[in-house]
Amino acid sequence: KAGAPPVDNGEDIKKDVVKELNASSASYAKLKKTVDGLDTSNQAKFADGLKDVAAQLAKISRGSNAALNKLQSGDVAKAMKNQKNCQKASPSPSVPNASPSA
Repeated sequence: KAGAPPVDNGEDIKKDVVKELNASSASYAKLKKTVDGLDTSNQAKFADGLKDVAAQLAKISRGSNAALNKLQSGDVAKAMKNQKNCQKASPSPSVPNASPSA
């Protein structure tokens, strides 16, 4: 479990990011219910519903991105670079497709 970043106001930053990501999670769950309830028997209603879903999805995405940007900028980003468990993982080497021998 991640703790607060070792920067000024680190605990507040952590709380804000967690709050924003939890709000995004709840919004995604609500959006799923909306999608599940779309009327697929009427093409026009379905299309209108998809437009609303797309608008809501964009709004949720902006909120999630804003939260993540707090972790990827300024002193927090510098602090995370120095934390082993916060570093980006190296890509695994590719394994060629093996053909069964005949």
